[in-house]
Amino acid sequence: MHQYWAYGLLIESELEFPEFLVYPFEKPDVTIRIGTTPTILTGEDHYMNGGVSMDANRFLLKLPAIANYYAINGDEVIVEPLPNAELKSVRLFLLSNVLSAILHQRNLIPLHASGIIHNDKVILFCGESGAGKSTLVTKFQQSGYQLFTDDVCVIVPTPEGKMNIVPSYPMVKLWADSFERIGLPTAKEELRIRAEMPKYAAFYHGQFDITPREIKQIFILEKDAKQSKIAIRKLSPVEAFAKLQQNSYRRGQMWAMKKKLIHFSMISNIIKDTPTFKSTRPASEDTLDELMQKIEAKFI
Repeated sequence: MHQYWAYGLLIESELEFPEFLVYPFEKPDVTIRIGTTPTILTGEDHYMNGGVSMDANRFLLKLPAIANYYAINGDEVIVEPLPNAELKSVRLFLLSNVLSAILHQRNLIPLHASGIIHNDKVILFCGESGAGKSTLVTKFQQSGYQLFTDDVCVIVPTPEGKMNIVPSYPMVKLWADSFERIGLPTAKEELRIRAEMPKYAAFYHGQFDITPREIKQIFILEKDAKQSKIAIRKLSPVEAFAKLQQNSYRRGQMWAMKKKLIHFSMISNIIKDTPTFKSTRPASEDTLDELMQKIEAKFI
């Protein structure tokens, strides 16, 4: 069995994950094993839509030609790879959909956000897929900032009632053209995260810091085809709450698993103490350098 740290969890796995941080321990929080998953979920109080069904403590995902996944009680995942499935694809959906279900089962809320470390705290960049989170934090990393997390982080309450965050795992996912824009060496084909997707992994295991940290600021990244220049403005608490709620990772799981009140409490606690900004930029122009400079000017 392999032993890893990811998403703030100690994970013991029959599958090997080069994406995770190798981390020896005595007792796992979560076990991942290869086996046979249920055909369907039974019981009245569960949500079903296509290949996914779930309730508060069970999550069943069936992906044709890839794998079936079953996450239970926040501490166990059963993976049933299908014949001739690409292992990278099997891992990719486990890293995202399945482990986010485990987090929700454990009453933890993942955010769709990347982040960098600034004065021992974290500046988060939220946004939907394609908003430029990964490219931006990698650009900051190239400029001397320490990369905290890419794409996902997890809200973790402290005993004092504050909200810290922990990173996901030490890998950034970048589109092929981002490597040249940032100034990185050309992506190697073996680092493609999935055969049919021109997106590649960039690892940073040596600089990965798993320390839970406070959130210092939040920037919501958006693109607008009607926008002619970059605009950054501070959001009111009401606006910030709505935007951060929209950037919860795998929101459908939160609703179906009945985690709405937990989510509301955590997001509210973050917003009351954290300056939040919205950055809007033109959708069709390469404004990465200017965007970084304008955002950096807002750091406190």
